[in-house]
Amino acid sequence: MTRLIPHGTANGYNNYRCRCNECRDARRKYATLTRQRSLQRLLAYPNSPRHGKIGAYLDGCRCDPCSLTGRNNARTRRGTPKATS
Repeated sequence: MTRLIPHGTANGYNNYRCRCNECRDARRKYATLTRQRSLQRLLAYPNSPRHGKIGAYLDGCRCDPCSLTGRNNARTRRGTPKATS
């Protein structure tokens, strides 16, 4: 029994590992929509415990705690020591 890959869906990209243009586009749209929803939730709740964590920064939040976390994460990945002032 052969499986048919559901082309043009995020499922085809994620679960069947199809990399055709239709599946890539569907995955890109799905990921964009997911990030937008997550950012909307973050902005709706400014006291959320997610603020100041790398996941919130990657979702697009640029409040002060999230920006600081993003900068520190980039420094750590580059291996650049934090400047002391």
